[in-house]
Amino acid sequence: MVGLLITAQAVAVAAMVGVSLWGSRRIPDNAQVRARVGLSFDYTMSKTTALVSTPLVALLYLAASLAVRDSIEEPFAWLGLAVMLIFVASHVAAVRRAAR
Repeated sequence: MVGLLITAQAVAVAAMVGVSLWGSRRIPDNAQVRARVGLSFDYTMSKTTALVSTPLVALLYLAASLAVRDSIEEPFAWLGLAVMLIFVASHVAAVRRAAR
């Protein structure tokens, strides 16, 4: 079951790359993309930084999940998938907001 959850995390990373490719065509070149950390810290970053950094962080997270897959327990694998799905949702929201 853990292998299936890690595969789902890999699919989430692929979805983020797809959103980044979609955003690279939809967002103007000089756009600033808003990002949020937590409830109160907002900042902006360039289009390229936003479209590359989120999938890169997710890829690093996936690599960490793969590194500990033999010692990981199922609840932690579910937690990893939940984190990835939050990453995907926030990345889609940021790209859609910047494309307006």
